[in-house]
Amino acid sequence: MAVTWHGPVWVAGVVIYVLGTAFMALGANLQRYSFSKEKERLLAEQRPKFNQPLFMLGFVTFASAGVFLSLALIFASQTLLAPMILFIFVFNAVFARIFHAEQWHWHRDGVATALVMVGVLMCEMTAPTDNESRTAKEFVDLYATTSFIVFVAMWCSFTGGVLATRRWILNQVGGDVEKLTERWKISFMKMSYGAMAGALGAMCITLTKSVFELIISQVDNHGFVGLFTSPLLYTIGAIVVCCYVMQMKWTVDNLEASSALIAIPTQTVTEEITAMFGGILYFQDYTKFSIVGGVVFGVGNLLAVSSLVVLAYYQVQHKTEAEKEDETSAFKLDGPASPASYDGISTRSVSTDEEFCQLDIHGASDSESFGKK
Repeated sequence: MAVTWHGPVWVAGVVIYVLGTAFMALGANLQRYSFSKEKERLLAEQRPKFNQPLFMLGFVTFASAGVFLSLALIFASQTLLAPMILFIFVFNAVFARIFHAEQWHWHRDGVATALVMVGVLMCEMTAPTDNESRTAKEFVDLYATTSFIVFVAMWCSFTGGVLATRRWILNQVGGDVEKLTERWKISFMKMSYGAMAGALGAMCITLTKSVFELIISQVDNHGFVGLFTSPLLYTIGAIVVCCYVMQMKWTVDNLEASSALIAIPTQTVTEEITAMFGGILYFQDYTKFSIVGGVVFGVGNLLAVSSLVVLAYYQVQHKTEAEKEDETSAFKLDGPASPASYDGISTRSVSTDEEFCQLDIHGASDSESFGKK
């Protein structure tokens, strides 16, 4: 018999999810901070990432937050929680200012963040809140539905397409990314890490939701003994573990390979959209929407995602402008190089009084010796 939870229980799920996204953003920024600090060390002194205390702290924080965040799926529907994944990037902006001194402009970044919040709120107001558990038989029946097949086909097509394109690009340069010259290929390679991490993260969310529903159903129907008599539960659980390990690997590679201003938005948007489709198609939450509610949910989701993309664009723009200002300041401070230095010749500027005196003395002695001759 399926169990449905009603009432304000979903609020607990929302609170857990928001806290989880905050700590995931903290963990990601600790890893990124560790990478940046390590680059300041001499090349011979640089340590592997798993020997860096700050990286390990960030990694454990990120992984633990992911586990904690998944507990929200016990209390709320996946469709309700999925839009709040976008809060990872919002919290990322906060921690990026703390750890990396990145700029924040209220008239642009603040407005974009506010629009993300409005979009998420529109989704939360219209998404189904009831958390329905299914029996093992109902799950088997669910896997035969058209909506489930569509979701799996979409996920496999997306991840397969990303991996195939990566392989095609790498084959052109013999596996050496540094040899890439075309801008779109460089951008794709950087964004592919976030895309894969996001897709795997969303699949983890979807399958973890399945595991929790199966656990609740087995205990309700068969007692705790039921936890040891369901092959389906252990099969899905094993797939969740594999997806989670792969997600962690792609996430670490993502933070190491590209700027967090590119890495975090790509992963966040991919995970949010995929998880949303998981709730709507896999768990068939589309049957619980009214026409008006479905339209408001769609518009809110579109507003939140597009605002996050704009926010990411502004932050990349801020970073580019800051780098240009630093280059200009360094040029004014150091001055242009002398003509000889452009030819690779080291010149010595004679500017001090002492050096002029030495030059005169040598000149006089040379003249005297010439006169004697």
